[in-house]
Amino acid sequence: MTMVPVQQMAEEISGLFSEKLAIRGRTLAAQARKSRRFLPKAVRADAAFLSESVKLAEHPKLARRIDPARAQAAYENCKRHLQAVDPAERRKAMWLGILTSVAWAIFVVIVLFVVVLVWRGFV
Repeated sequence: MTMVPVQQMAEEISGLFSEKLAIRGRTLAAQARKSRRFLPKAVRADAAFLSESVKLAEHPKLARRIDPARAQAAYENCKRHLQAVDPAERRKAMWLGILTSVAWAIFVVIVLFVVVLVWRGFV
């Protein structure tokens, strides 16, 4: 496997990280490190393998150590998972989570306020 296909695979996965997850980084390795809570462990491991393969592919003698079948499988696994991610749905879920947390906090404060009023004999 030459450096060009591995490099192209890594660039495409890096673009999907930026586009779908809004994770910025100079390299795929940096983006994979930042994506800890957004990706399953297997997809993170595949992204790390691809970034390591890019480093190996830069050196002619070390490029022979790259397993082309595993690199292709890692690329396809990352691509399949990242293409299934909907950025609008992620934003919607984030805002709904924040609103739910705020609503529960307000509810708890109101309940505690009523309990204190009953306990003090005002109600």
